Parts: sequence; structure tokens; C-alpha cells
Amino acid sequence: IGRHNTLDRIAGEALFKGIDLRGKLLVTSGRISTEMVAKAARLGLAVLASRTSPTDQAIELARQAGITLVGYVRADKCNIYTHPGQLELPALHKKISGVTGVILAGGESRRMGSDKSLLPIFGA
Repeated sequence: IGRHNTLDRIAGEALFKGIDLRGKLLVTSGRISTEMVAKAARLGLAVLASRTSPTDQAIELARQAGITLVGYVRADKCNIYTHPGQLELPALHKKISGVTGVILAGGESRRMGSDKSLLPIFGA
């Protein structure tokens, strides 16, 4: 399952379970494209973060949509491309409670033993 379909699944599950995604953070291991930013904007997500870089068009769309876009996320650093004032930076080093979903790019994982997009998330 691709990362775009996984975002659709997260949106569907949130709707089904009555979870309001407005103001939430979405983390993906894949590249953030304009399509991902557009879907995030429709869902009301506040922050999109990835371990890789976003596309130039995704950065511009995130800027227009008021979404904070973060790339190259590592344990001790990251690049903030848009709206850095919306982040509480000391909180980046704390545990995140109530994680709704995490998108892992790619399909079958030998290390994880299953389709990465179907792994349950029980907090960070």
C-alpha cells in the first residue's frame, strides 16, 4: 500500500472512530508531495513531518495552507520549511502521546514481518 493510500486509510479510520485530525501531526518515512499536503490540508492536519525532503511544490502548498512542513527528521535535528512558529520546539524531544498513525513508505517489510502500513501504533 502506498503512502497516499495509507493517508486515505488513516482519514477513513479517523472518520469511522470519530477522531478529529484537525491540529494533529502526521509523520511519514516517505517523501512529502503536493498530493500529501493537499490531503493533509483537507483533513486539517497542522504538521507534516518526514525523514526525507519534501518537493518544492509541496513546500509552497504547505506555506499557502498554513501547514508546518518538517523534513530530514532525525533524533536530534530536522529542517523546518514552513511556519516554524507553530512548533513548540522543546516538545520535539518529548514522547508523543495519542499517536493516531504513522505512515511508513514501502510495502512488505522483512524486518517487521508484515506490510508496514498495517502495523498497529500504540504511542511513541
